[in-house]
Amino acid sequence: MPGRKYDGGEYRYGYQGSEKDNELAGEGNMYTTHFRALDTRIGRWLSVDPKASAWDSPYVSMGNNPLSYTDVLGDTVRVTRRYKKSKEFQALRIDIREQTGLNVSIRKNKNGFYMHYSQTRKGATKSRKPISQTARALVIQAIDSPLIMNMDLTKKRKGMNRVVGNTIEVDGGAIDGLMYNLEMNSNLNPKTIGYGIVFYHEAAHAFLNLVDPISYFSPLSTLMGNRASNVPGQTVGYVNRIRNELTNSGQGNYGQRTSYFLKVDNLKIVTFSIQARTQIMSTGSLNGLRNYTFEFESDINKYYGQREYGQ
Repeated sequence: MPGRKYDGGEYRYGYQGSEKDNELAGEGNMYTTHFRALDTRIGRWLSVDPKASAWDSPYVSMGNNPLSYTDVLGDTVRVTRRYKKSKEFQALRIDIREQTGLNVSIRKNKNGFYMHYSQTRKGATKSRKPISQTARALVIQAIDSPLIMNMDLTKKRKGMNRVVGNTIEVDGGAIDGLMYNLEMNSNLNPKTIGYGIVFYHEAAHAFLNLVDPISYFSPLSTLMGNRASNVPGQTVGYVNRIRNELTNSGQGNYGQRTSYFLKVDNLKIVTFSIQARTQIMSTGSLNGLRNYTFEFESDINKYYGQREYGQ
């Protein structure tokens, strides 16, 4: 309401527990942390990041997403509490535990929230018998790495899983749709395109510097169409190794992804057989096709209803 105000007396702290500096820029407009000051009106720090990365402005705060991240000291962005109990994180946690044997959780320290895996007192990782050694090694590397990566794990239903700057974006709505459509069109374990597999794909970009053959939004993709993206690429090839290990472990048939993506009308198709890829490349038709899935560019929810996985 206009003019509504609560006076907390001499209480000096506000957002993320940082001290307010009302004398400098007015009430609630400036916060002071251990390393630097934050202007809340523009969401920018007034001095450079003491741990600056090569891909972000040294003045950007909270990864441009203060609802999802905090930066208590002014040096490192961390995930916020809301992910700890989210359905999306629980689905990811279940997949990682089943596929790598690691018991992953979110913990808190003085700098914020972070992803953690259980260890014994001697430092060895505590786990069940690992199912995919490749996925297990990647998760351990991602968590132990000195490179700080944010995780935006939500259900926006925008059909978007990617690495942007120092943030891994995982869209639960898109993953649910991919899993449901694959289950309708194949006999594969739908988790072959589930939360764990998508996380491994994006983590391989962030921590192993593996690349896809082409961006979906690239002008070359529009110009060349399916000729530019019908091969799996480095990252898919790496994740296919994980799929193979999971299949051999008796966790169902994870198959092999045979294309990065293919465009058919307004659909972004992902194929899991050479036959499916060949048919789309030669005819551009989905008639009678098996072993494929798709995610829509918009309004994905109406195509697969309210069904959710990993609960």
